[in-house]
Amino acid sequence: MEQKVTINDKEYTVKEIPYIDAVDTDPNEGRKAMVSKALMLSVGLTQEEINALTMKEGLTLQKVIDEVNGLVDFQKAAEKNK
Repeated sequence: MEQKVTINDKEYTVKEIPYIDAVDTDPNEGRKAMVSKALMLSVGLTQEEINALTMKEGLTLQKVIDEVNGLVDFQKAAEKNK
């Protein structure tokens, strides 16, 4: 499954990878943090851009997590499409 999202007029493709659990005392919070970090590391996004993504696309981080089985690939989570 792939999902195209646009942030600041740049389009990214977020890809699914196999589910990996987060190591955290609160699994939901841990997964949210991992998804956010994965997206930021993958395409150099700031926390503000991550927040804009979830609001603009009508997605919560939990919805993103659900759709990509819990984690976005740290190296191939998104590809810039020009």
